[in-house]
Amino acid sequence: MILCMVSGLLYFMFFLPKTRQSEAAIRFRSELVMIKEKNVYLVILSSLIAFIGYGALYTYITPYIVERFPLLEPYMSLLLVLIGASSFLGNLLGGWVCDRLGFGRALFAGALLQTGIGLLLLLSGSMMLVNVILIVLWMMNGWFIGLQLNTGINIVTKRKSDLLVAVNGSVIQFAQAIGASAASLIISSAGMPWIVVPSMLASLLVMILNVPAREKTSLARQVS
Repeated sequence: MILCMVSGLLYFMFFLPKTRQSEAAIRFRSELVMIKEKNVYLVILSSLIAFIGYGALYTYITPYIVERFPLLEPYMSLLLVLIGASSFLGNLLGGWVCDRLGFGRALFAGALLQTGIGLLLLLSGSMMLVNVILIVLWMMNGWFIGLQLNTGINIVTKRKSDLLVAVNGSVIQFAQAIGASAASLIISSAGMPWIVVPSMLASLLVMILNVPAREKTSLARQVS
């Protein structure tokens, strides 16, 4: 991976065409100003919050399942394949719903569902089959939410800012690291089952942030 990264860096340094710095600086400033727009910073803030919750549970999904249900340990490979397939399905379903409702309403619905799934995970206790089904649904819905946020940043910037798309992607990666760190503290202090709480609270906050989206027409249909 280091060799690939160094090779890519050397390519960018020596083979990309030169651009005039003044034009680049003007474009950079004009794109950065867009972050002050309400819809733009709400999407970026939602990405930060949502993926803190996602990172908290996703990072420890295998030890979470094995510790709570040791009988599932021999079948973890199969279960992880199922979880991976659910991710693809969530992404596919997210695109379909986004096209019809707009990313704002789809994001609100996804956050609402994720909050409910988190609560059910806490209440279902030692019910193994119920927990497995809920975890698969949680992962599928996590990718559903992620698609709305990745689509949303393009829509609210009217596809005019590669910079803010990159910023949103970096925020997502940073948020997952925060979530993983928070989950490690929760595991050491309260126990493995409680790593569901950050996901549930994060989804609730995203839902609250995007309440106005329920009353608006689809932004996706307003942008050509």
